[in-house]
Amino acid sequence: MIKNILVYVSVVMTIFFINPIHAEKLSPDDAYNSGVIFELSKDIEHSVKWFTIAADQGHTEAQYRLGDLYFRGDDIEQDYTLALKWYLMAAEQGHDSAQMGVGSIYVNGLGIDQDFKQANYWLTRSANQGNAYAQYNLGIIYDNGYGVDIDRSQAFKWYKRAAESGISQAQFNVGMFYARGEAVEQDGVKAYIWISKAAGQGLQIAMSAKIDLGLILTPAELALAESGGVDRPELSGPGINSPEFKSVPIPSD
Repeated sequence: MIKNILVYVSVVMTIFFINPIHAEKLSPDDAYNSGVIFELSKDIEHSVKWFTIAADQGHTEAQYRLGDLYFRGDDIEQDYTLALKWYLMAAEQGHDSAQMGVGSIYVNGLGIDQDFKQANYWLTRSANQGNAYAQYNLGIIYDNGYGVDIDRSQAFKWYKRAAESGISQAQFNVGMFYARGEAVEQDGVKAYIWISKAAGQGLQIAMSAKIDLGLILTPAELALAESGGVDRPELSGPGINSPEFKSVPIPSD
């Protein structure tokens, strides 16, 4: 396998350095694969050239990879204008990560004027394809009213989708929504479950919140939460609905 890769690299380099005119006659997939090989070998200059050959022929992944290289600026000069150009080409072809990239550039105003309307549009397209990072960012937009009216229900909806995909900060935020009873019915067991998921990924603020919640829940509620909340019975005691719970110093997100 390694021998075959080395042979392919040799062929690619021969075509590129000896007769570069032939390079443009390669199929988009071959040009893209060549770019990947050069990127893996940390030769970003030639990786960009090969990706560009593929991208100019409409290769979606090559367009995205170019956008990502310019966005990150790893071993290449960071250029948000070029990042947006290539991300946008891939995004218009339905690439969810590229759509997320476009949204990120607009929401942060990187190299361009901040535009929450465009950010919302592209993040929503990405989120609807299941991109967890886009879902989390939409949650932030609706939670804070960036370019839209504050909408806790929409914020919770997108946070929860991201949380279900394993985004730790989204898991914490979902837990806090349940803890505070925002957009959902207050539920200490669900709050503890989601905050525990985030804490399990090492999120420091979630670790602190988990301890505080554990001190407020009744023993029955805590046992249920630690078991995953399956087949929850009717619970008695002060627990989540007690005045003490509402005053517990849970860290704010």
